Amino acid sequence: MKLLFLLLTILLAVGPVVPERCWMGGYCRLVCQDNEDTISRCRSRKRCCVLARYLTIRP
Repeated sequence: MKLLFLLLTILLAVGPVVPERCWMGGYCRLVCQDNEDTISRCRSRKRCCVLARYLTIRP
């Protein structure tokens, strides 16, 4: 029972992980998804991945 209480305390202390945001509502990731393009680097040295549909200019 003490182990369960200790595990629960550790999980609640860590809290949810929120991804870092960057330019144009993109996310900082190690590897961009298929529908995303790399724009620049984030402060954490990860890639700023932005959806490709926001980067294309239609005539």
